[in-house]
Amino acid sequence: MPEEPSPGPRKSQKPPLDLMSKANSKKPQLARSQNWPVWLAAYLESRRNQDFKWGYHDCCIFAADWVRKSTGYDPAKDFRRKYRSEAGALKILKKKNGVRGLADNVFPRVKLAFAKRGDLVAFRDPALKGPAWACTALGILDGRHALFAGPESMRVIPRKLLMKTAWKVGEA
Repeated sequence: MPEEPSPGPRKSQKPPLDLMSKANSKKPQLARSQNWPVWLAAYLESRRNQDFKWGYHDCCIFAADWVRKSTGYDPAKDFRRKYRSEAGALKILKKKNGVRGLADNVFPRVKLAFAKRGDLVAFRDPALKGPAWACTALGILDGRHALFAGPESMRVIPRKLLMKTAWKVGEA
């Protein structure tokens, strides 16, 4: 004899708690455009020779512009063009607990091993002196390497040298 379908939860019962959605409830639900792979290649190429400028084209704005292009959401809307120097950038980053704290406020973390093209990654520059939050750059993963906007030029860093944390940019 076939089982009868369950009538579902009674009105007095609460639905099961989804721990993941609660943990990320304040984070926007992002989805990448269908054309994101083509856009990523074009975006990276268009920024390859762009002059570095604090608040306009630095590591955080470079990453945020990619997120805005691929998902329509601007994670830098609160600080874009509100600083014009390294000191101004550091003041904002200190309030946000560095680039990692900034990314944590918007994107779900993933282990670097599970990060995919177009996700955001971090690189701790060993040449810089100071606290880790002030010497860490935010970049975009593009396969076996990641790109970061730097004062001299676009930096290409091999995946094996990146920090072990990455951030998922929308559903692909």
